[in-house]
Amino acid sequence: MLSFVEILCGIAAKAEMIIQRVVLNSRPGKNGVPVAENFRLEESTIADAIQAGQVRVRTLYLSVDPYMRCRMNEDTGSDYLLPWQLSEVADGGGIGVVEESKHDSFAKGDFVISFNWPWQTVAILDGSLLQKLIPQLVNGRLSYFLGAAGITGLTALLGIKEKGHVAVGANQTMVVSGAAGACGSLAGQIGRLEGCSRVVGIAGTDEKCSILVQEMGFDAAINYKKGNVAEQLREFCPGGVDVYFDNVGGDISDTVISQMNQNSHIILCGQISQYNKDVPYPPPLSPDIEKIRKERNITRERFLVLNYMDKQEASVLQLCQWIQEGKLKVRETVVEGLANIGGKTFTPFSKSNNWIKYNDSRG
Repeated sequence: MLSFVEILCGIAAKAEMIIQRVVLNSRPGKNGVPVAENFRLEESTIADAIQAGQVRVRTLYLSVDPYMRCRMNEDTGSDYLLPWQLSEVADGGGIGVVEESKHDSFAKGDFVISFNWPWQTVAILDGSLLQKLIPQLVNGRLSYFLGAAGITGLTALLGIKEKGHVAVGANQTMVVSGAAGACGSLAGQIGRLEGCSRVVGIAGTDEKCSILVQEMGFDAAINYKKGNVAEQLREFCPGGVDVYFDNVGGDISDTVISQMNQNSHIILCGQISQYNKDVPYPPPLSPDIEKIRKERNITRERFLVLNYMDKQEASVLQLCQWIQEGKLKVRETVVEGLANIGGKTFTPFSKSNNWIKYNDSRG
């Protein structure tokens, strides 16, 4: 017969904490546009006690990004992205605060980040998968570590450095599509900082174009929903295009490529216009555009920031320095509460805007 103490210990060992989480409720189909109903908010439980090497964290920010559209498919079309499973918790980039730690590298109150953070209010994570953050590097704006000082900023900076072949004094013109998105808005600014003499953005509203020019330092911006994009490109890029930071693919990219110079470069960051279509990545160019690319010796190589992690530390410090100096302007949209992550946050899956974070500061 168990003693009273043994019974109490058994109850304690089985104690659980109630949490909220977001799971994949259904798939939109390879050619479908995601809707809020593809996700489901539900209650779940986690163990009240943690094991050696583990850390219990309270979620502060979750990043919702365009690449996640691929993870909603059963086949992501990529060898480095795993699909989300039906009725299982979604995950991605996240930041939280340590509530309890049994890992030597972390203590209660530390801010930490992981790029496999579950979409739930509280989580127990393997400490080896976490990185400690220093808020002072981004003037206390923790969410920047998921954006301008995180993978988004690294993608823009390393893409330009590794694939853009930008050189100070070379009088190069850069065009950025999806320029009002998180990566595009940074890419244009970084292109200027790295040496481009002219930067032109392409976005979908007059308001976004105004922000790009007045706040982000772009020389000009084109609203692709108004007027003739080809004519405006010729006006704003009279010497042709030397570097193209491609976030969208499709017709817009065809138009830009047709005005690129000999020996110019395409930074193949994303193809958001194609994410709701069942096509390979990167999508092949049309025969006419591919002919132009070959004749003009335009480089168009797949870029994956994960292949350059040996340059992560130095690059993050560079991004943080620019942020502290006010040389890199950052815009974000913050949606409060886990319940809203499946509603207002679907813009990134169908458009070139991923300035969205989840923040729960209520505990």
